[in-house]
Amino acid sequence: MSANDFGWYLKTFDALLGFLYIHNISTVQKPVALRRNDWDWFLDRYDYFAFGTYNLMAGYAVETIIKCCLDNSQWKGNIFTHNLQHYARELGKRWNVTVPANLFGYLQEYQAFIEWKGKYPIPKNPRVGEGPGLALGGEQFTKTRDTWTFFFNELRKRDTVLADYYPTIYRYDSRGRYDSSMEVFDIVDQIVKEKLAAVGKYVIYKRQFRRETFIKFMKWLTKIGLYKGYSVRNTNIKR
Repeated sequence: MSANDFGWYLKTFDALLGFLYIHNISTVQKPVALRRNDWDWFLDRYDYFAFGTYNLMAGYAVETIIKCCLDNSQWKGNIFTHNLQHYARELGKRWNVTVPANLFGYLQEYQAFIEWKGKYPIPKNPRVGEGPGLALGGEQFTKTRDTWTFFFNELRKRDTVLADYYPTIYRYDSRGRYDSSMEVFDIVDQIVKEKLAAVGKYVIYKRQFRRETFIKFMKWLTKIGLYKGYSVRNTNIKR
């Protein structure tokens, strides 16, 4: 393990967390009827669907885990491009590993997301083809999970100290909720869901606290004669 591959390791978890936050906020939603009165009531109101960012973060997560593997293998080539298929081939030579054909094909899509599709409406190079469009959830989520997990597990086979740095912390902090049988991608996804749930509970608490405080204030005004006719049923606190 070196300072550089540890740097790529940190970057891949940054990107993965970003991807999973967007995934859970944008696509893992309760039915509208249930959302109306809950903390995420605003999601359907603003059509919050971050296609570009979602795919860009997926691309970055895959790119950085591959570069982490390459650096860990002591590869000395140019690491500052986005040619992910080239990097996968080079990694295959270093580690004698064959990337499954379907995952290898996805790498070209992720390259497009990183280079332009996740950031710009048109490619910088007019000769670049459009390729597959941006997508949210479903198949795109599964592609990212499978691709990232493949490279992460190859890293783990060769450097468990590096690969298990975050998972060890996750297992310790969770008091055993996440065990070694879970894929690390799924552990991070679960952590994101728990964090979002905690935010939701805080928002609900804050809204309820604000409403109760207002009610107490109005009752006090009524008691001292500065306000008449107060009724809780007429209280309408804006969210």
